[in-house]
Amino acid sequence: MILLTGASGFVGKYAVPALQLDYNLTTISLQNTDISIIDFASIKTVVHLAGMAHQMDKADNGLYFNINHKLTLDFAMAAKKKGVAHFIYISSTKVYGEHKGKIYFNEKSACVPTDAYGESKWKAEQDLFEIADEQFIVSVIRPPLVYGHNVKGNLNNLLTLIHKFPFVPFGNIQNKRSMVYVGNLTALISAVIKLKKGGVFLAGDSAPYSTSRLVNTMIDKAKLNTKNISIPIFLRDILRFLKPDMYVRLFEDFIIDNTETNISLGFTPPFTFDEGVAEMVKK
Repeated sequence: MILLTGASGFVGKYAVPALQLDYNLTTISLQNTDISIIDFASIKTVVHLAGMAHQMDKADNGLYFNINHKLTLDFAMAAKKKGVAHFIYISSTKVYGEHKGKIYFNEKSACVPTDAYGESKWKAEQDLFEIADEQFIVSVIRPPLVYGHNVKGNLNNLLTLIHKFPFVPFGNIQNKRSMVYVGNLTALISAVIKLKKGGVFLAGDSAPYSTSRLVNTMIDKAKLNTKNISIPIFLRDILRFLKPDMYVRLFEDFIIDNTETNISLGFTPPFTFDEGVAEMVKK
């Protein structure tokens, strides 16, 4: 039996029906349940998806640490005490932080988180590996930006823009950004469950793509007439000054190399980028 948290979240809503095809799965909300009364008797594996998502607007840093770190560790320790054999934690590539000039990260890259969200995830990872042993295997999966149907945040904002305006200003951007379709992330989780392998694993599609390629594919799959135009360099510089975080996400590189993950698990992402984007733009 597998116990999954975070079933009501973006990834959880996809993962639950997908994983139920192959596993005996039950779900639990840690928001509404006291950890001390959870019945782990028949649970062999835990998939811990629940957590406080990264907020673009300022959020209470204490909440990140209470939910992503403390709650995760308390939950894992309770699971270990009750005999759970495998704990899978969905972390984030935010643990690497923002490193200007260093664009490639792999499973062994140094983690230097630069915000409370990334730090809370990193602290949770460290403490989980501290309590891991032969009877309690810990697997950490770090996804980059996750996309798919009913996506939230910046990608949903992009969807709104391409539907609302005849022109959008994301043409001729030559960056590379790693992303992962939620179906590929779920397939990776399934591979980790099957092999019961501990360690750090990186989720990702088969290749990184530029912001322009992403937007153009969204327009194409949504069958829109929206034109994706290039804006002058000086306007990009203004954006860099006024909205540096947004500039980084739109124009700079973030590439993960998950070759080691895929080889160690014998894993190939089952969905293409185009298939994932087509699902994302469905109404």
